[in-house]
Amino acid sequence: MTSVARILSIEDDADLQHLIGLTLHHNGFEVQYAFNGKEGYEKILSMHPDLILLDLMLPGMNGVEILKAVKSNKEVRDLPIIVMTAYGDDVSM
Repeated sequence: MTSVARILSIEDDADLQHLIGLTLHHNGFEVQYAFNGKEGYEKILSMHPDLILLDLMLPGMNGVEILKAVKSNKEVRDLPIIVMTAYGDDVSM
């Protein structure tokens, strides 16, 4: 029996979360959601997902802070993370 890959999507845009979820469910993945950085990091620690989709622009704890926290934690540092952002080249920070 093969297990279904568990993906954690950390994204504060509900419409984008919905689209991500539909696409991944349609392709046979189990998807969990977090809508802010703190919730996302807590779910990383509790569920140890097979893959993390991480938005950089999050309320509370941003994506860079999550990356740093994950990489400094021995239990989850090797989890694969795909970083997503809506930043374009013309955005000044």
